[in-house]
Amino acid sequence: MSTILRFPTDEEQPTYRLLELPPELLKLIEAGDLPPGALTIRGRDSDDAVLCTPSSTYAIRSVTLSNTAVITTSPAYSSPKSFNRELPSTPASSAPVADHGDLVLRGQIHEILELVPIVPKLDRLDALLRQSQYNEDDDLYIDDERQRQRISYDQVKSEVQASDAELQTGMRKARVITIDGELKYLPLTTLTRFLLQAINVLVSQAYAIDAIPLDQLAELLNSQHGVIAEITTQVSRWFGEIIDDAGGRIWKVNVKAVVQESRYLSFVYLAKGYVIYKDTSVDEGVFLDEWRRAVGDSLEETVSLEITSTLLIFHLPRAMPSATLQYFPSSSLPLDAAARFADLFLTRPKWRADTITPFLQGIAFDTKQIDKLLLKFCRMTKDETGVVWYTARVQVLVTSGAWSVGAL
Repeated sequence: MSTILRFPTDEEQPTYRLLELPPELLKLIEAGDLPPGALTIRGRDSDDAVLCTPSSTYAIRSVTLSNTAVITTSPAYSSPKSFNRELPSTPASSAPVADHGDLVLRGQIHEILELVPIVPKLDRLDALLRQSQYNEDDDLYIDDERQRQRISYDQVKSEVQASDAELQTGMRKARVITIDGELKYLPLTTLTRFLLQAINVLVSQAYAIDAIPLDQLAELLNSQHGVIAEITTQVSRWFGEIIDDAGGRIWKVNVKAVVQESRYLSFVYLAKGYVIYKDTSVDEGVFLDEWRRAVGDSLEETVSLEITSTLLIFHLPRAMPSATLQYFPSSSLPLDAAARFADLFLTRPKWRADTITPFLQGIAFDTKQIDKLLLKFCRMTKDETGVVWYTARVQVLVTSGAWSVGAL
């Protein structure tokens, strides 16, 4: 049976763009696991387009095809008047009535769009919330709206190019809380002080660490330290699980996470002030003693330098070969990969594999991409014990307070 290719009328010719789906996203769509509105394009009009699923972010990139592709449909998908144009080989006066063997040309495709997984672009979160910081004064969260814009979660969700899950994780790492519907930064000193106050209340009340009555804790923290209930609830969710029980809400504490966060206040105390700067250093033994004192007898066994490498907002790398701990938060590093590696190697010329990897998770979405970055920017060597070390592939020179790079 012959097939006749027909053209629709001009006014009925739409423009098509084909989107190639990665296997993991295609599987979700075919299984019907995505709710309505789960796939969204986020960001400002001037941004490069990204597609967000509930848990991942993809860059949308255009790929030019070497051969033109056409989109055709059966006549059932077109109106009768769309058959008045024929290919040049068929005279218009003898145009047959469309049958099931006919195809209607709907469009030509010269490029396709592909989805590439990327790290969520969370840097805009800081720009949006830079002027919104929680203050412990009684009237802090009643700000003069004439002085600044109040930022809501919906606004952040529409402008920050990240999936819902990635945005929630980013807000948690950035210590963003919601007060009366407005997003605010919770200062790190305030957060760690709250955790230590909570630990003191837990010990004094002899609460079981895996079954803390959250409402009672919130009331005690408010009466003894002036902590509002909204902060107690949100911070408790960051550091454990809240279970709704018939007798009230129960907080199951993640002890390791609480102890990790508490080290910052210990570092601040030893630095003799509540403002510390990148590269501030303290003695390792003195720091550990202060950290154990801060968390108390009930949690001091959890204190270990091993857990400092897992919280990327605040990291204490060992300075080789001395036993000095250096304040070096990954949040202060550039998002550009080349600039980040330059900063890392200016701080330390030689890194172990296990110490440099945590600082790359903010610019890579998986271990494969981390390996690619290490291959591109680093030279790998092994010492006599088999430990892997990384040094800069390019030489970093410091001149007049600025850095420049050159090939080795």
